[in-house]
Amino acid sequence: MKFIHWLAIPKKERKPRTQQELAREMGLDPATLSDWKNIPGFTDEVTTLARQALRDALTDVYAALIKRAIDGDVPAIKLAMEMTREYVPRQELTGKDGDAIRIDVSQMTDDELRAIAES
Repeated sequence: MKFIHWLAIPKKERKPRTQQELAREMGLDPATLSDWKNIPGFTDEVTTLARQALRDALTDVYAALIKRAIDGDVPAIKLAMEMTREYVPRQELTGKDGDAIRIDVSQMTDDELRAIAES
């Protein structure tokens, strides 16, 4: 459907520029297009198309990220390292008193330890 495809395009690239102009071009009342947005599953279809566009551009996105990381952009380096699981931010759990939580694992079964490790 033309309206779904139009919504999935980035706003700066849409032609016509506005929903009202699109409605006029399609020979519809602008309120009709607004009503269509409320149909169950409509926004899911728009999202599916937008995600496909992202997937189609993913290699370019990765290339841009790599270039910025190589150029020394620290947030890009961090993101690239996180994406490849070369860096995992350390998280420390604390109790109500603010002290680190300590768990005595010496009495736990292998199954209990596995469950903790997998969570």
